[in-house]
This record gives sequence, C-alpha cells and structure tokens, in this order.
Amino acid sequence: MLKFKEAIIDYDDQILCTLEDGRCALVDLKNKTLVIEILLDSFMKWFPYGGNTNISKEKVELTKKIIETTDKIGCNYYAEKYLEDEQIKKQYDKLKQEAGYNY
Repeated sequence: MLKFKEAIIDYDDQILCTLEDGRCALVDLKNKTLVIEILLDSFMKWFPYGGNTNISKEKVELTKKIIETTDKIGCNYYAEKYLEDEQIKKQYDKLKQEAGYNY
C-alpha cells in the first residue's frame, strides 16, 4: 500500500509529494490519478517557478486519500524495480543523497 510522506508543491491542483517507500508522486486532484517516480527532478521540469509550497490541509488530506485508494497509477520501470531490486534501490538512494534529497 502506498503511503504519503510530505507535500512539496501544489500547482494547478497537482500535488508533488514524497512517499514513505522512498519514491515520489505527482497527484492530480481533479482526475484522482498519480504518477510515481524515484527522483523529484523527474517532475520538476513540469512545474513553472512559483508553485505553491503552502499547501492547504484539505489538499493534503485529499492527496493522502487518492494515494491510498486510487487504482489510476502510472509508474515507470525503475520506480517499480526500486522496491524489488536492492541494487537499483541502492543506486537511486545514493543519487538522492548526493542531490540533497531527504526522502
């Protein structure tokens, strides 16, 4: 089961957040869908400067609910393998640490 960790940016009802398992997700609040990646930078190119970092409690709660209940999930190959292959996880965790990520 996917678990929300922290909301990072809200832009046009799309919430970029981290997950407890070490990955991150872009959650579309309108369509109730999410896309899972490993590196936040995978999503940052889609966000213009000035995304809202002061995210309302209501949006955080809706984000958590979507993450826990939706079956509309997109996930790339490495984001899936991150949980299955210890070598891939170690490589990405090293990249995250070098980039200053804390998730």
